[in-house]
Amino acid sequence: MSNPKAVPGRPALNSQWNEETFREREVKSVRFDVLATNDSQEPCIDELQVFSQDTNIALAIDGVIAQPDSTLAGYTDHKASHINDGRFGNPYSWISATKGRGSITLTFPKLTKVNRVVWSRDAGLVPRFDDRVPTAYVISVSTDGNTWETVATQAGRLPGVTYVHPDEIRKNLDTKAKNALDVAEASWKALLQKDPVQTSPSSAYTGRFTEPEPTFLLTRGDVMQRKEVVAPAAPKIMEYAGGTCGLEQAAEADRRLAFAKWLTNGKHPTVARVIVNRIWQQHFGRGLVAGPSDFGNMGGEPSHPELLDHLATWFVNNGWSIKKLHRYILSTDAYARSSFASPVAMRKDACNVLLWRMPVRRMEAEMVRDAILSTCGNLDKAMYGPGYRLFGYDVVNVARFTDLELPGKDTWRRGIYSIAARGVRDGFLGAFDCPESSVRTPKRDATTTALQALALWNGKFVNEQASILGEKATGAVDVFKRLMGRGPDAVETSVIQSIHKSGGNVAVARVLLNSSAFISY
Repeated sequence: MSNPKAVPGRPALNSQWNEETFREREVKSVRFDVLATNDSQEPCIDELQVFSQDTNIALAIDGVIAQPDSTLAGYTDHKASHINDGRFGNPYSWISATKGRGSITLTFPKLTKVNRVVWSRDAGLVPRFDDRVPTAYVISVSTDGNTWETVATQAGRLPGVTYVHPDEIRKNLDTKAKNALDVAEASWKALLQKDPVQTSPSSAYTGRFTEPEPTFLLTRGDVMQRKEVVAPAAPKIMEYAGGTCGLEQAAEADRRLAFAKWLTNGKHPTVARVIVNRIWQQHFGRGLVAGPSDFGNMGGEPSHPELLDHLATWFVNNGWSIKKLHRYILSTDAYARSSFASPVAMRKDACNVLLWRMPVRRMEAEMVRDAILSTCGNLDKAMYGPGYRLFGYDVVNVARFTDLELPGKDTWRRGIYSIAARGVRDGFLGAFDCPESSVRTPKRDATTTALQALALWNGKFVNEQASILGEKATGAVDVFKRLMGRGPDAVETSVIQSIHKSGGNVAVARVLLNSSAFISY
């Protein structure tokens, strides 16, 4: 790497126009690294020009790709594509996402001779911004994108950033000079309206549609030590007697489709079994194979292998219809069994692996919420349309997620319409083991914690729904029928009437919403 010689007494930096000249080189890329700014904020550049003699050869319209190390989120006016679009001024600029630092690289379609770089913070017709100006920077060039040579820095420039606001300049002009300035600005604007860069539609260079290079086996993972070519194929462990997936014959664009067809052709021994096992787990709380994501040698053996094979074959023969599979399982004797725990059976199979009874389970988080809304008469059953959020959302530079004090009526829809955000989880749903959407959860936990009792007894959502139900119901028995779907027996009637005397319909609703009979099935 060579160090450019500093020329003492060079002009101080400014926001409108800064030029660096160096010995002509033939390069593939030019990189502008900002090391500091005049206000320690994220650096901003509205145009980065690279000249070959007197021609700017860095425009995106000529196929030059701009690649930043980061871009400040939330601003459509400040993105990487503006840095070489030929438009000047603050609305057409790029801002780094790192305070005081940033880097952007321009890559040319082919090796090109360059000898000058010009950059600006705000070179609009009427420049108005002098913040975020780079005051320490390094300009480097490369022929291959790997080895870089420094060709210019800020070294030798006078200290500070020179800038005079245009309104201050105009204030000190006489009438004749102001008129001349107005004429000049009008002339520039007329020329810009005819400029093809300004009037043509914006172009985005997002990729090149070419066949990928062959994949090689690498010695110790070193890309410079290639061995034999590796053809596209499924892992050997996934292959079966029905044949390979034929990826080596498929075109690159069709490989995913070919792989999907091979998996779902009805002959693969695993795919249908995995799907059937997960549906079975959904209805019984435990799959025929206990590990829904592990059908390998390290996973557990199926409790009913013949049943698993039968269901997988039935599923394929019935057109892979999940709806039909649900109906088939729900019509079985196993699903219709009582949940009564026989002492004799408990001694033989306490874990109910053989499904001698229907296991009693707590509803999943979304089901608990839907059941509360439905039984209290407030569930919005409207289908389709946009979903709802159980969290606050706004954008201030970046997306922000906040907790809601109490979600409104627009959220009283079925849980399937709830919008999930990674790393964000509603407090009520979280108490009932609803996982974050960023975490893969093939099988949910079903814990019993104090938080669940607090959410049901003191939670604002539950108390709101209980109050609404209390206003609708005609008495304690009516509340019971609405929440339990049946009338109370003699003992239950005595209990709820006692509660009703002290707290009315709302108290009865709160107690029943907290009962195991309500949240279990």
